Amino acid sequence: MVKELRVKTNLYREIQERPKLLTFLEGNEDLSEIFYLLTELKPQRRKLYQQLYKGIGNTPVYNLLLDNNNQLNIKLECENEMGNNHYSRYWLIHLALAESFGIIEPEQTKIIEVTSGSSGISLSLACQNLGYQLTMIVPDMLPSGRIKPMEDAGTEIVKVPGYIDACIEKLRELLSTYNYYVANHSEEKSNLITYVFSRMAKEYIRTNGLPDVAILGLGNGTSTEAVAKVFKGAKSNIKIYSYYPAFESKQVIFGLYGPNVSLKHIDPAKALVDEMFYTSDLEIEELKEQYRNNEIIGNLGISSLYAVKLAQILAEKHKGQTYFSIGYDNINRYTNE
Repeated sequence: MVKELRVKTNLYREIQERPKLLTFLEGNEDLSEIFYLLTELKPQRRKLYQQLYKGIGNTPVYNLLLDNNNQLNIKLECENEMGNNHYSRYWLIHLALAESFGIIEPEQTKIIEVTSGSSGISLSLACQNLGYQLTMIVPDMLPSGRIKPMEDAGTEIVKVPGYIDACIEKLRELLSTYNYYVANHSEEKSNLITYVFSRMAKEYIRTNGLPDVAILGLGNGTSTEAVAKVFKGAKSNIKIYSYYPAFESKQVIFGLYGPNVSLKHIDPAKALVDEMFYTSDLEIEELKEQYRNNEIIGNLGISSLYAVKLAQILAEKHKGQTYFSIGYDNINRYTNE
């Protein structure tokens, strides 16, 4: 296993020193309100952040009827602007905080990050609009559907043979050559990302109530930990299922947890999950055919389709239950077209 990459930023210290900000992050308010709390931001920068954040959050929920009067409700994070995935919620908040704290400065700071796609696309678009230079380290196996949006946003792409573990080693190497700001979304100490992602569950509860079952892709653990913690806190008997590639299968599903990577949110996420499933045990080709004429399901990314398949399997054993899942991104992020 590669060693964990733990690069401490000042975000943790600065957030802890602002009780009002911490209370807001832990609360239920719309995250767009955060820009009013960042009094250090210059008025024109605050206005820019607010404009960019429009169209993010409060994503729609698509209802899919399953066998035995069960229903799957998919929160369509793929409809977020600024990247069309759940990370759209995060990067503008992260950069606004870091900028207001004086940690980064537009047109001056060079940012570096590792990604398998979705996070990098949203960060690239945010940096393009906010005036930050960005270097993104990616596995060379990524499809063009993931790399091209980053390149189009002006991001410098560093391709590395292998997967995320190899990218982390490359990051260590590059950090010795320049004083980058390491965005480090998977390991950032303040847990800002889980505060942000918790809004997915809080929004859902506000509009749809509590589900009986939640089905979540493990990923780097952040969204699973955040969403499962909210649901479990509100309804202790809710069932949480998660899925990820089996190491021995050598199956790579971009955006899902891969072998040889140890990240801080994986174990807390697993502790909240009632049962884990391997994606290699969930056949989705038949499901793709079944829903190829469905505009919503047919356009979901592969990592989201595994949740649909798992919901179908569970629905065979239960009646009248409500399932929750996340539409993380769209299918065009998985192609070379």
